Amino acid sequence: MSDSAGRERPHRIRLAAAAAASPERLLETWAAIEAEGDIATEDRHFAAECLVGMARPDEALKVLAETEAGVRTDQLRALALDRRGEPGDRDAALEILVGLRMQDALDGETGGMLGGRYKRRGRDQGDRGQLEAALDVYRETWLDTKDTYPGINAAALSLELEGPEASRALAKDVLAALDHVPVAEVNHWTHATRGEAHLLLGDLDEARRWYRKAVASDPNAVGGIVSMRDQARVNLVNLGESADALDDVFTVRTVAAFTGHMLDAEDRPTPRFPRESEGVVRERILERLRALNVGFGFSSAARGGDILFLEELLGRGGSALVVLPFPAEAFIETSVGNWAPRFRSVLTHPRVGVEVILDAAPADADMGPAFAECNRVVREKAVQIARRLGGEPTLIAVWDGRPQEEAGGTAHAVADWLAAGLRCDVIAPNDEARGDQRIAPGVEPPTDPAITPADQPRMDPEGGAPVALPSEDEAAPLGERPLLRKIVGGERSVSSTEPGGYGRRVCLSIGITGYTGEAWRPLPNAERDALDVGEVLERLHGFETHYLMGAEATGDAIAYALQDDLPARVSADDLVVVYFAGHGHTLSVSGEQQGFIVPVDAHEQRLSRLIKVDYLSDWSADLPCRHLLYIFDSCFSGSLVRTAGTGRRTPDPNRARLAITAGKADEVVLDGPPGGNSPFATTLIEALRTGAPGGDGYFTANELASFVERGVRRRLEGGPGQTPTLAQLKDHDGGVIIFRSARQP
Repeated sequence: MSDSAGRERPHRIRLAAAAAASPERLLETWAAIEAEGDIATEDRHFAAECLVGMARPDEALKVLAETEAGVRTDQLRALALDRRGEPGDRDAALEILVGLRMQDALDGETGGMLGGRYKRRGRDQGDRGQLEAALDVYRETWLDTKDTYPGINAAALSLELEGPEASRALAKDVLAALDHVPVAEVNHWTHATRGEAHLLLGDLDEARRWYRKAVASDPNAVGGIVSMRDQARVNLVNLGESADALDDVFTVRTVAAFTGHMLDAEDRPTPRFPRESEGVVRERILERLRALNVGFGFSSAARGGDILFLEELLGRGGSALVVLPFPAEAFIETSVGNWAPRFRSVLTHPRVGVEVILDAAPADADMGPAFAECNRVVREKAVQIARRLGGEPTLIAVWDGRPQEEAGGTAHAVADWLAAGLRCDVIAPNDEARGDQRIAPGVEPPTDPAITPADQPRMDPEGGAPVALPSEDEAAPLGERPLLRKIVGGERSVSSTEPGGYGRRVCLSIGITGYTGEAWRPLPNAERDALDVGEVLERLHGFETHYLMGAEATGDAIAYALQDDLPARVSADDLVVVYFAGHGHTLSVSGEQQGFIVPVDAHEQRLSRLIKVDYLSDWSADLPCRHLLYIFDSCFSGSLVRTAGTGRRTPDPNRARLAITAGKADEVVLDGPPGGNSPFATTLIEALRTGAPGGDGYFTANELASFVERGVRRRLEGGPGQTPTLAQLKDHDGGVIIFRSARQP
């Protein structure tokens, strides 16, 4: 969007920034815009389209209820009804689309949607006639409009109904048409269409490449990613390939709910969740979130397990719905206590929505039923969203295994999930609970032994998310396995024999595409770069990655992450990487050029709105980690670093504080073509994926910087100068940062 367009439609900028953060932030922003009044129809359409893509069709329909009638409104209403999928919704969607066709409004989108509804009917009813009707609509729309969406769908159905020759001819025509799509219109669907065309032509490697681009372009569009995956599976079967051959590309973060004991009060006579277990339980919760790849969470927010779950989920970039049985202040009195600051921090997080069931706290005698209703709503909401994404939710429970008499407790929540046939992962909150096999009334105790922290994740044979290694019982037929597995706490060990000897590897990845103020132009690839770098560090190098993306990456949030959050997460033997993709800036201060990074809420080029690099050094100086590496992908990033110096500390020869910058102090760095990565991020990811340049399974930050510098120069040969540089920060004492090659176990 141009600057002039942004000034004409300020709502669109706010909505786009909110959508980049989370569905909850988008809904919050929409409510504020509605309160202001005077909303353009195009903005309503944009909000509804974003909500549908984020698997929130109910909210999209509410937005559309107040929107002026027209072709686009009808298209979006049909799409939202179809995605919601309640009884009668899909018939209503089909009726709307048939009406548009009768009005000669069969543009590319209407034709694509109408064909899709016929195709769905054909699949659901096993009716070849409905599939043939879908092919007719797709082909007619493609020939009339040359819109690649109905074109690629015609090619896919042609493979199924007419054979590979006709399908390949259409796929080639669609690829040729994609070459003429304006750059400004390239998006995740454009990439997905290229991926599907290559798949239909039998080139799975090229299909995989473009599908990856599609997912990376808009990872929040979970509904779209599920649609891509499902269509790819159908095409693969029709080509004689394994249906799941490309499933690893379509990373859809899963849904989990949580229930658990509150942290023990000081006067509790029998320990259940003792305070000294908090750290271990937090680690186990994080393990489950990572193993299950959870992105959407549902829970209450009591002191103890609930808040630990929410903090770790949000730290991984996830979104949450918090369900409270009654208003927050009363809930603090009954269930939060001195955790109130953490409770309020979670509830006001931009990726958290809150639903309150009762208008006031009930009498003591009715507390149990109120909490039971809260548990029921959590389960129903989790099931609803998970099934829209094509899966089932998991309940993570911090539970000592003992039955409870009162309704609404952890044991009852676990029993309800098991009775519904849903999976539960139980984390023992204390040592005494490890051998306790008393579960809940009516539930058979699990027979598999406790799973130790040494067990590694694997893919569940039922096709679900990664779970821990199986016990011997799991060799039984799938239908005979227990649904409940138990996980116990344990201490994390540090390998002293591995080069680096790190206890943990932690990454904070920050990316900002659209800025709030007009002083800063959008950087289309910055958030994608941050996601991709964070992902490769997590998947291939064992990092625990936390994200600050888009509207979340405010000056206050960045300061909090470096001054408060990271120090609480890391310890003396850890490696920390902080990656920043966004605008950098230089200003002359007292005659000296000084470097700054630009947070998302920096409206103007004023010192008070920017983050001085010296502040970053000061904030990170007190990090207890042994090794710290900043990676700056921003303009003038060479001006962001200073020479090393120990200051008032006692020097430590093992301490490392380094930075890799995308360019020198006087260089503008490139963002790259829309829909891709910057030249710097592309080369960095390549190095991290291949393990370059080390041949012994390990490589240093110095070797990494050298590889990236050479790679960027090659990519930009003959173009603008951009020279990645390795620099020492203040408080660097000479330690060597070591990465384990991705090829190593």
